[in-house]
Amino acid sequence: MKCLLTAALLFAATLSSAPVSAQTAAFPSRPIKIMVGSSAGGYLDVITRAVARELSAQWGQPIIVDNKPGASGSIAAASVAKAAPDGYTWLAATEAHLMVNKYTQKNLPYDFKRDFIGISILAKADQMVVATPSVPANTLPELVELLKQQPDKYSYGSWGAGSHPHLFFAKLGQMEKVNILQVPYKGVAPTLLALSSGEVQVSVMSAGTARPLLDAGKLKVLAAASRERSPTFPDIPTTEELGYKGLQSSIWMVFLLPADTPKEIVARSSEAVVAILKRP
Repeated sequence: MKCLLTAALLFAATLSSAPVSAQTAAFPSRPIKIMVGSSAGGYLDVITRAVARELSAQWGQPIIVDNKPGASGSIAAASVAKAAPDGYTWLAATEAHLMVNKYTQKNLPYDFKRDFIGISILAKADQMVVATPSVPANTLPELVELLKQQPDKYSYGSWGAGSHPHLFFAKLGQMEKVNILQVPYKGVAPTLLALSSGEVQVSVMSAGTARPLLDAGKLKVLAAASRERSPTFPDIPTTEELGYKGLQSSIWMVFLLPADTPKEIVARSSEAVVAILKRP
């Protein structure tokens, strides 16, 4: 994750020196499609759509957001990797799509170092451990005790192998010698629906994603899966504070293009996105 972030930052630092050509001046001259490797309603989707609206207004071209959930984002990533490198097909991805899938999926049809070039980092979001009100635990240690006492009673929702909930609870299980059943869905939005209906009882997600269910009283926060407390929930202790050293979960979101996209087009895309992200 740190390698991806460092590479993206180094790349962004070189963009200002890229030469301007006639090809850059003409770009974009038609609609751009942004492929999102998750379902509508998730954090990546929400941020992508917000930036897409601003890009469309700035460039005077439609920016189409196309959700392609499934296989932990690899369906969307593979599609963009094979797309024409002309700047008109983007990928909105997380570090899970780019790095985790490499270790959790066999015969992955793309390689993020070989097949993509960075436009910009979009955001970083620390995750929260959330549970439905039916779970008689208000902290992560209390949840662990429940799992030890009733190992077959609770399940957690995820969006597939290598997703944040999957990695978090796998590591927690190793640390505390507990098991909890994973129920995978095709994205964050279906996971939220499963939580709200009581189909699953626990998950891990960003505070922004969980906020509607938290505000509605359908979810509660058990811990911040980070080293520092969340500004949104300053009273909630972190996993570090609770004694789970090294048990964190955070999401990095990026825009990417096919690797052979002309540098001038990459530079113009990056400048436009970064300008939007700098707005209050």
